[in-house]
Amino acid sequence: MSLVYGWDAASCPDPAPKQISDNPIDYAAGYLGGSSAFRTWALDEWQRASDAYGRVLPIWVPTPGSDNPRQVGLAAAEALRAAGVPDHAEPWRVLMWDLETGTEPAPAWLTTAADTLAAAGYGSLVYGSPGGSQVLSYPRRSGYVVADWNGRPVLYPAPGVVATQYAAQVAVPGGVVDLDVMEETMLAHLGRVH
Repeated sequence: MSLVYGWDAASCPDPAPKQISDNPIDYAAGYLGGSSAFRTWALDEWQRASDAYGRVLPIWVPTPGSDNPRQVGLAAAEALRAAGVPDHAEPWRVLMWDLETGTEPAPAWLTTAADTLAAAGYGSLVYGSPGGSQVLSYPRRSGYVVADWNGRPVLYPAPGVVATQYAAQVAVPGGVVDLDVMEETMLAHLGRVH
């Protein structure tokens, strides 16, 4: 299995880096919304990342302790459509649920939110850490994205893991990012935003 390199960040660096530590960058991930999102990306950030890579992964950060999961799924689907992400695409496009909010949902909460999103025509990746959010206890959906900050660009060794966030708060020209690797096959489920 081949891996590709990417990054995620609260703000899109300017310029968007084409390579980091001699690794070519193939995708970026940014915050589309959610009640616990620290900050959502502005239109120019989505365009900068989309122009640089052609593949961007939108992230949604809910507040499971208070948000209604069906309403969260509907809001995420509407935000994806408004951002120009096609629904019912072939291959399907994905949104990443960030579950490291301090109030991690029961698996049934995520099932309702992700099923609502799926009915609207989008897949779900599930993000979290094995110790904090217990990410691997949730249904895998399109796959798991595991936070494992060991500094090694390898997938976390568990079934269903398609990406790993392996380094945090890395300075790059124009910003700070977290570094990720992803199965190359998942690039087909990413695309331009806005």
